[in-house]
Amino acid sequence: MGLLAVVRAHRIGVRAKRYAGSGDLEAAQRELERAIAVAGDDNAQAIALRSNLVDVRRRLGDIDGARELGEHVAELAGRVLGEEHPLTLMAVNNLALTCQAAGDLEAARSLHERELDACRRLRGPEHPETLTSMSNLAICLYHLGDLDAATDLLERVVAASPAVRGADDPATVVATDSLGAMVAAQGDLDRAARLHLEAYETARRTLGTTHPITLDAAVNLATTQGAQGDLDGAYARLAELLDTSRRTRGPAHPDTLRVQECLVEVLRRRGDLGAARDMSAELVAASAESLGSDHPSTRDRAATHGTLGDG
Repeated sequence: MGLLAVVRAHRIGVRAKRYAGSGDLEAAQRELERAIAVAGDDNAQAIALRSNLVDVRRRLGDIDGARELGEHVAELAGRVLGEEHPLTLMAVNNLALTCQAAGDLEAARSLHERELDACRRLRGPEHPETLTSMSNLAICLYHLGDLDAATDLLERVVAASPAVRGADDPATVVATDSLGAMVAAQGDLDRAARLHLEAYETARRTLGTTHPITLDAAVNLATTQGAQGDLDGAYARLAELLDTSRRTRGPAHPDTLRVQECLVEVLRRRGDLGAARDMSAELVAASAESLGSDHPSTRDRAATHGTLGDG
């Protein structure tokens, strides 16, 4: 590949990164596909661009497309660059996150552990990339039900991240918000609410109200409000978030479905079973379309719908 092609692919890739950072994932995907067409195949630049596309596809909800590409990129990077090259580790991490989104948690755990072990050896225990790997493994462990190990790992990340990355860094915000979910699961709702509020206010100030990180923190804050008994406040916040997520991410995006799932639970707890059933039916249909009828999340949502009765 000639120098001009390298420069052109780099410029397009930088533009794609800006779009992704602002939350415009559709534009990021288009630009990455353009950059990949320029960059070619078996070189470091092409591998990095494809790995970024895996991440964008996952965040857009194209889980099957992300996993297929992710498996190809991880294999290609290991073969071309070596198993411990930074771009190979990035590809492994993106594949792990995609496996996690697909519900294949054991595969995700194995990939996260592989990447974290390499990061600790090659970069040190408090390198920003090591902290990211710790966060990702912690969230996977949380979904696997190992709450104590997950919380311990993420406490260490949240303690180190402000000094290593900065208090306003998006990764610090995400780690703080994730820790809130974990301590809520342990029953400490007051601390959970403080962590979610801290994450939400920082994300809203630094990223804007419609950024995916801001929306995630707002959903978690609303869910905690509901768990604390403020069902009216939780309903109002979630209804607004659902409208925003449908507009910015689409009605079948996994994050939109998550907001809708939380809203169903709040409606149920408020005693509005008719509205809960209607929204739950929409949720199950959209989940089957987005994730597939056999995905664990779709099966869980269908089971929950069955508990709401026939009206």
